[in-house]
Amino acid sequence: RRALRYLWGCETDAYDDSGTADLNLLIVPVFGAAYALTGDPRWIDVGDALADVGVKEMWVKQPKHWNQAMRAFGRYLGYRAALAGPVAEGRLSAGR
Repeated sequence: RRALRYLWGCETDAYDDSGTADLNLLIVPVFGAAYALTGDPRWIDVGDALADVGVKEMWVKQPKHWNQAMRAFGRYLGYRAALAGPVAEGRLSAGR
């Protein structure tokens, strides 16, 4: 699975992989904000990887997931749109 997994509070089932990848889009704005604050392009790399999987796994038939993800994902796209130069060109394949 390629869903973001929190690494604390996992004492009871350390290998639980029941994450929902389409909800990755709820967390990607954090990586855009981290890039905006630090200028470190690795944050965009992580955000793009999560966004690619999140968009690919999006279930339109689950309105709650769709509404939450699309509301949050727009913020990430805003951070990405603010990028200039080669970092922004062609890195996010989800929209292509």
